[in-house]
Amino acid sequence: MKAFSKIRDHVGRHDNLPTGSGNDPSMNAPGSDPSPDVSTTLRNHGEAVEPSKTEKLKNKAKIVQHAIQHPRQAIKQHPQKKFVDQFVLNEQPWLADQAKANFELFEAYDALKSAETALKHQPRNPDHRLQVQNAERFVLDLEEKREGMEVSWHLSRYVHRARVVRRDVMFPNRNDPQYFYDDGAGKNQRFLWIKWLGHLALYGFQDAVVAYIEPTNTMSYNRQELIRAIERLLVTSQSLQYWWNRVRYVYRWEDPWLTSKWLILYLVLLKTGYFMTFYYSYLLWSYLSNWDRKHTRNWMKQSTERSTQTHGRAVMLSELVLRHGPDAWFEPFMEEMGPWLQEQFLDLAQFLEISNNYYMWRNRRSGMYTSFTYITLILTCGLPSLEFSIKVFWLSCGLFLFMTRPISSLYPRFRHVVDPVRWMYWNHPTQSEFCFAWLRSRIQGSLRMDRAKGTYTTGIEDEDDDGDDDESMFFDCLANIDQDPPSHPNDEAAISWPVHCKEHRGRLELVNDMQTLRFVSRGSIGLNTIWTQPISHLLELQKLTLPMTDLPGKPSITKLSKSSAALRIIWAGPTRRQEPGEDDDAASDLVEEVMYAMNSDDRDDVFNTVIGISDFAWQELQPAIRSGENRTFFR
Repeated sequence: MKAFSKIRDHVGRHDNLPTGSGNDPSMNAPGSDPSPDVSTTLRNHGEAVEPSKTEKLKNKAKIVQHAIQHPRQAIKQHPQKKFVDQFVLNEQPWLADQAKANFELFEAYDALKSAETALKHQPRNPDHRLQVQNAERFVLDLEEKREGMEVSWHLSRYVHRARVVRRDVMFPNRNDPQYFYDDGAGKNQRFLWIKWLGHLALYGFQDAVVAYIEPTNTMSYNRQELIRAIERLLVTSQSLQYWWNRVRYVYRWEDPWLTSKWLILYLVLLKTGYFMTFYYSYLLWSYLSNWDRKHTRNWMKQSTERSTQTHGRAVMLSELVLRHGPDAWFEPFMEEMGPWLQEQFLDLAQFLEISNNYYMWRNRRSGMYTSFTYITLILTCGLPSLEFSIKVFWLSCGLFLFMTRPISSLYPRFRHVVDPVRWMYWNHPTQSEFCFAWLRSRIQGSLRMDRAKGTYTTGIEDEDDDGDDDESMFFDCLANIDQDPPSHPNDEAAISWPVHCKEHRGRLELVNDMQTLRFVSRGSIGLNTIWTQPISHLLELQKLTLPMTDLPGKPSITKLSKSSAALRIIWAGPTRRQEPGEDDDAASDLVEEVMYAMNSDDRDDVFNTVIGISDFAWQELQPAIRSGENRTFFR
């Protein structure tokens, strides 16, 4: 499968991005190709400069000097710095040098614009037409490279668990005991109509809503995941920050003419009352006007010129400070508000990701549906009388308060299904869902090309060669599948990784045209197959980091100082069906396999490759609760 080697360029590190400047003189030369071979041009785009040893020593000396001169201040700053260092402060953290990478992107678009302008002046000039074609190809290669690094970074940092969206809900049986209320004496039995109707609605709409139903009502919480959710919110809120800077620019009268125009518009809307009509019209216009991502690039350019970064600060509640004192408020605050904050921050981050993907035209079909919804709302708010529009608004508020909010509060797993805001952006992907679809489209496209050519690829290495795992320092979901051995039968491994499983040292292999996953170990006679499962039975993948004390003693694991990563794989039969109201995590008919003693890069490699070759739709889940149960009273 030689085509798989192309995927390296999409999910590799940032070291493979372009250095070619869009204003290269060769671009303006007649008949020249401004977009040379991507393998040579897209090389050092945004590459970070490693500080020298002398600079590192000077920085450490300054820190020590400051600690000696101001010991109290240094003691206070140490935990604060440790907390802030856990966040990513860049707007595009997948770029090693964001300013340099964005500058080269802007140059590429400027060169394309210059070539198009020259072609307009001389439309029959073949050299200008060739320059435009080469510039367009260079820009597309650059955008695809950046998009691939964005996918790689997001999956590596945020996605630790994914589940197949294939839970078929059975028709609710009215004779099922769960639909009858019993007072204990068996005298006063009554049928629970609301529960039965809820399961009936779930059965009828399962094809549309199954991807938005979480497997459990319990939100797993830990502080690290809360920090990641906050960081994810900071990263994905860049477009909102750009918009807010524009609003701030208006209300501060930094441009009196621009502010005057908005003031006149406000007075007109105040007279007519068509605020909501203008609001939905503005949303529709902002989406349609960014079909080529022009506004996004302009905002990025302004941000790069200002060289500002996003910094997150903790928000404290004065009531908890007064209740527990200034020295003991943080732990009670995290225990009470932590699960709720994690859920809210994550939902907000995902909604902003959906908004960004909608605004960037990543799902055109759903974008057209959303645009049609905007048009419907514009007509609903604009054509009837003002009184009718106000009634529609208050009707929406009542439906939210008395119908959707109780369901989302009592059963959090259904909160996305009954969210009216999500209805506006139905089927628009979050960043994780976009990454899953991106992996599947790229990998399966390469698989189809290779099957048409009749070629195969294997990643089998020496079974005893486990010493190089810790030296693999790059993230690449297809690092082991770009080699070119001859054809082989279906039962031979196409890809393999060194792992431990069930107290055996062996290899995890993809066989049967990459449709079966198996674990084999070396025995006294030959290779022994410990277990084999088809990809079609797959239910869930979960990344783990196991402590050394939790690992089995045999076989001996002496090289695990950097190899504590693990991967949990959960299998379910193809005929398994879900009962209405069933908690997925409480099911007992699942088969679980845990691969441990893995390098983190190999674990990410397995995770991404299995997702890419599968035919399932995947949903992102938060890591499972390991012990105890977290509940919150802030719903």
